[in-house]
Amino acid sequence: TLSENDTSYNSFSVSHALFDIKNRYLNCPKYSPAVAGIYSALVPGLGKLYIGYKYQAFTAFICNALLAAQAAESYFKSGITSPRFIITAGMFSVFYTGNIIGSISMTKKKKKDYYNELDYEILNYYYSDINQFSN
Repeated sequence: TLSENDTSYNSFSVSHALFDIKNRYLNCPKYSPAVAGIYSALVPGLGKLYIGYKYQAFTAFICNALLAAQAAESYFKSGITSPRFIITAGMFSVFYTGNIIGSISMTKKKKKDYYNELDYEILNYYYSDINQFSN
């Protein structure tokens, strides 16, 4: 990577702002959608916690835990063929699967948003230079 001490850095006269953006572009957060999905499959909400969404992780865990507890209670009280168990187990399955898919998609979105933010900063940098020359 290009550092401020390199001769090529000084010869190109790269501004410190662009240099900082480039370093952030090269050293983006290393979140993996696969890891987030696996974490969410192991413990609901853990994938969201992995990428930094604490409150959504807590909510996902609580919702899945309550639905799992309700499905287990329905199974032990009414049996596997009861409508109560079928409904609660179905709801738990939907929430559990949605949590995994949500963690994967949120990880992809977070990476995409990070790069879009840096692209926006680059555009603003060059836009401000164009405005200076035009005035």
